[in-house]
Amino acid sequence: MARISELHYSNAYASGDGGAEFVEVALQPGEDPADYVISLYNNDGTVGDEIRLTDVGVTSQVDPDNNEIIYRLD
Repeated sequence: MARISELHYSNAYASGDGGAEFVEVALQPGEDPADYVISLYNNDGTVGDEIRLTDVGVTSQVDPDNNEIIYRLD
């Protein structure tokens, strides 16, 4: 089952550390990344951008500790 493995966003604290915003989603081997979408919401609760894990710009790598595939969107 897919899970959000890490999330970094800018706020008063995070914007001062120099780190970029990103989200990481971990999938088990055999899960299809085309089945998953990251939805970004506007302040009013409406859906803004939607990014598929298969979109250009989403990178992936295998976690050698558990063989999960980690997808990262910066």
